[in-house]
Amino acid sequence: MNSPRLAATFALFGILSPALIAQGPIVSWGNDSQGQVSDTPTGSGFVQVEAGGYHSLALHVDGSISSWGSDFNGQVSNTPPGTGFIQVAAANDYSLAVRVDGSIAAWGYDGYGQVSNIPPGSGFTLVAAGSNHALALRADGSIVSWGRDAYNQVTDTPSGTGFVEVAAGGEHSLARRADGSITSWGWDMLGQVSNTPPGTGFVQTAAGANHSLALHADGSITSWGFNGYNQVTDTPPGTGFAQVAAGLQYSLAVHVDGSISSWGDDQYNQVTDTPPGTGFLQGAGGYFHSLALVLVDCNGNGIQDYQDISDGMSSDCDGNGRPDECDIADDPNLDWNGDGILDVCAPPNYCTANANTSGQPAAMSVSGSPLLAANNFTLTASQMPAFEWGYFLMSPSQGFIPNVGGSAGNLCIGAPIYRFNKPPTGQVLNSGAGGAFSFNSDLNNLPQGVIVQVGETWNFQAWFRDGFGSTSNFTDGISVMFR
Repeated sequence: MNSPRLAATFALFGILSPALIAQGPIVSWGNDSQGQVSDTPTGSGFVQVEAGGYHSLALHVDGSISSWGSDFNGQVSNTPPGTGFIQVAAANDYSLAVRVDGSIAAWGYDGYGQVSNIPPGSGFTLVAAGSNHALALRADGSIVSWGRDAYNQVTDTPSGTGFVEVAAGGEHSLARRADGSITSWGWDMLGQVSNTPPGTGFVQTAAGANHSLALHADGSITSWGFNGYNQVTDTPPGTGFAQVAAGLQYSLAVHVDGSISSWGDDQYNQVTDTPPGTGFLQGAGGYFHSLALVLVDCNGNGIQDYQDISDGMSSDCDGNGRPDECDIADDPNLDWNGDGILDVCAPPNYCTANANTSGQPAAMSVSGSPLLAANNFTLTASQMPAFEWGYFLMSPSQGFIPNVGGSAGNLCIGAPIYRFNKPPTGQVLNSGAGGAFSFNSDLNNLPQGVIVQVGETWNFQAWFRDGFGSTSNFTDGISVMFR
């Protein structure tokens, strides 16, 4: 059934940009007769979840769509491939998606033209899927409806502009205006239209088979329509809710602390099996199963990752939607110099090397781990002339002395300087045919008794012979902060 739309949901959290914000894994529960729970995709990077009758959808941060569950009408196998989608919606046995250009894709059951009659063109920002009818919101705030019209859920679609959200239930629909007022139309046998709450100040709506919900700006929830499973009377009181969703005959709501409340029909444990705890961003309800998108707070500061990034509190230089400090914490090799920025964005090398007789400047690199306890640390110098001799240097300080001692290169480290040129702490190496050499250093047995402490930054460079005669040269420098 209708679950909250991406734009509306994320707007509640202050995200007004259409950019997709990477979140975490998906949790599913309830009826699993078609694999709609057990086949839930693993991993993270999802930005929206949606539940249909017996199938589900998930939108990935790259704009691709995953579908699983019942495929009786091709609602899984006909999922459009590729990327570039920004929002998805699911109904009984068909689905909709909006592309980044504002065009609409539809697939699955087409008994009432809900797939074949999608409006052409672009400029749409949001879609909603009812049992057999659908709605789309244009950028100008006008609404287009199509599909089954037995209860005028298409022909009674309100005209004009100024709408900011649409929701579709069994045979009825809702639209929210910019002022927060709600309009409903379609089947009204159970008050799902006539009992729509008056007034303004609503920030999100959701529609089930024969009931609806609306979220107030203060975080309180209003429900109306069919109450055969107490989906109206058991609506949780109080404020502090951030998002609502409706299943067939039940509802769920996400609290601002990330906890989930569910109520109404529970014949497949879609209420009692609601996951406990906090850390959820968005919920979605199907016929008898539910999904929730897990919040990601990898640095544990109580702020969602996307908010850390958008507020400038964390960097995301590689654009993966995850704060760099979390990537680095998982893999310290991503930030050898300990500046808090991924090396792919800000390499740990410094001090430009001069070209050598191979025609290119020699380069330093490190591999293994900056963790002292791992004692896995390898120095490598490359892009040197073939079959030349040299060795590595280290220092706690940086420096710059051009053509030191008649060399053709630049000394990039300062005093004191320690040399890896004598066993067992080092050795003179040959660059061989490939113009490179490496040394696997024992961090517990460094040159001249050097002891490296956790948190210290050391600088490394290589000296080497460069061509015939006595000419020598240097690589660039590289900084390593040991942890």
